[in-house]
Amino acid sequence: MTEDTDLSEGYVSIPTDEDDLSIFLNGLDSMPLGKAGNKSLREKLGWNEDHNRYWRAHGRALDQGKIEVGRGRGGSVQLVKIIEELDNGSEATNVLHQSAPLNPQREANLYEPARKVIDNSWAKAENYDEYVVSITATRGRAYTGGKWTRPDISILAIKAYPYLPHRYFEIVTFEVKPKDQTTVEGVFEALSHQQFATRSYAIFHVPDLNQNEVFLDKFPDGQRILATARKHGIGVILATDIEDWETWDEILSAEKTIPDPEQANRFIATGFGSDIHDKIIKWHK
Repeated sequence: MTEDTDLSEGYVSIPTDEDDLSIFLNGLDSMPLGKAGNKSLREKLGWNEDHNRYWRAHGRALDQGKIEVGRGRGGSVQLVKIIEELDNGSEATNVLHQSAPLNPQREANLYEPARKVIDNSWAKAENYDEYVVSITATRGRAYTGGKWTRPDISILAIKAYPYLPHRYFEIVTFEVKPKDQTTVEGVFEALSHQQFATRSYAIFHVPDLNQNEVFLDKFPDGQRILATARKHGIGVILATDIEDWETWDEILSAEKTIPDPEQANRFIATGFGSDIHDKIIKWHK
């Protein structure tokens, strides 16, 4: 919506920041593949004489997770929705060419039962003041740059300590691996989340692991999983029954890290819906 200014000659419509954001995004959307150099886009929008106007709209689009910045002389930008469309197409092609194990367990089928356990038990054990748990696997690659950097499940949480002056905000991510994928790749996927998360976990669904069996003896990659996770501060959870908290064994706790604030903000902007955004803003007030 524009603001009307009363001048002697009549009313002049002054674009608001929201108007400029829409103009910016529509202009970028009209470019091939939704991508343009900053100079080219600025010229297309007719903002060559008002660089501040361009950078204000650019900053709002970036903060809201609408664009990704790129390289090139003077820098470039691309619409996130275009990146996601291209990425989804390439991944679908890759899936067709992969050899799948016999009767594989679908990872996506584990997300909702794991989310419920994290929401109803794991997060409560952390004693957060406020928290939300969401499946973020399907939110696209926009905030980072590839499928490894999409957490399957994520927590946003806030907690105050009685004798400390500030409340602490946490982003905890979980990579869920099905029974036929108990390999170190799950740890590396969780590791890629550390650029925007305060803690990252790999959850391995191991229904064939009996109570008296040792993880390292049962799985060929077990030693490498634990060594790599310990080296990089990644937490490891073994879940015999993905739906039952009582069967979850946190054999390694994740170390807390300090993520890059820009990456963390972009992850929240693109990985969660507007209802959760509103809730987080209220937490910070």
